[in-house]
Amino acid sequence: MISIRVNDRRDLTLNKAGALELVNEAEAIGQNCVTAISAQTGEMIYAMQDGAPTLDTVWRKHSPAKFEAAARRVLLAVEGVIEVVEFHQQKNGDVLNYTATIRTIYGVDSIAGFFTD
Repeated sequence: MISIRVNDRRDLTLNKAGALELVNEAEAIGQNCVTAISAQTGEMIYAMQDGAPTLDTVWRKHSPAKFEAAARRVLLAVEGVIEVVEFHQQKNGDVLNYTATIRTIYGVDSIAGFFTD
């Protein structure tokens, strides 16, 4: 599996030669997981049903159980993910941080991300 590397702000990154950087295998799956969760349900024109419903489960009315269920569903839909072993979240004001342990075709990995209002 290969993916284009993104930075902490989810922007594409370039190498010293000015070309897009790539990630592969476990790193690609982990990055794809963070990207998948960061997509808001309804924002992808060709996959309106995909993404995490953060508007309804985090911002309008915080429902940790509903957000976790949705996040697990999103993670399991990422190619190469076999199981979501653990999922934790913490909301402080207008920031929600999350961590997850996932089992992939390459082994166990941890991911982390955040949302801001």
